[in-house]
Amino acid sequence: LCPAGGYCPAGSAIGIPCPFGKYSKSPGAKTEFDCIPCDPGFFCSGSSRDCSARYICLGGSSTPTPTDGITGSLCPEGQYCPKGTPAPIPCPLGTWSNSTGLGIAGECQQCTGGYYCASTGLKEPTGTCDARFYCSQGAVVSNPSDGVTGNSCTIGNYCPIGTAVPIPCADGTYMPNTGADECFNCTPGHYCVSQTTPEDCPPGYYCPEGTGECFLLSFFNLSLLVKNFFLNFLRMI
Repeated sequence: LCPAGGYCPAGSAIGIPCPFGKYSKSPGAKTEFDCIPCDPGFFCSGSSRDCSARYICLGGSSTPTPTDGITGSLCPEGQYCPKGTPAPIPCPLGTWSNSTGLGIAGECQQCTGGYYCASTGLKEPTGTCDARFYCSQGAVVSNPSDGVTGNSCTIGNYCPIGTAVPIPCADGTYMPNTGADECFNCTPGHYCVSQTTPEDCPPGYYCPEGTGECFLLSFFNLSLLVKNFFLNFLRMI
């Protein structure tokens, strides 16, 4: 019998290889018409073998690394192509890729901090993380709460839109609650350096609103306090 991978017309002394991109699956092929196009995921040069990783063989390919766009190509953006795959596989939830030629899912990029990736096969993140939340790498929603890919903004911090890591409240401000997009100004008579709780101003010092460090009460500072008191009083009349 004529061996698989070729065909043997009547009177042949040896088998003739099937044309590039085709193969004969079983022994006994008699004509070129018995050669069939290579299946998706494979390339054929007489026999059928797996397409290379990072490439997609669409059918009829004669090379493991086709790039003609007809019989195959590099794996497209947002997808990956293991060895022998018949079709590109979308990058998983929480990932994206704007590169071609990925071979495994692990080459898809984790969703960037401050962003979320809500569907498979993305070429770029879906959008920015909501205010009052932070999105670590791999977030799949804009307001994560799993504590791994993100969460509600933590005490002593604030999270504007697109936050990757909670931002500590600056001296003179504080935030005693979770889920804030800005910090409170420290109240008069207090100073704030712990980010979470105002502290009483100690004797001999004065602490106007937004104080991060108490001021020693001197004659000059006392004069300013009295002046500001009367100015505020006059504005209220």
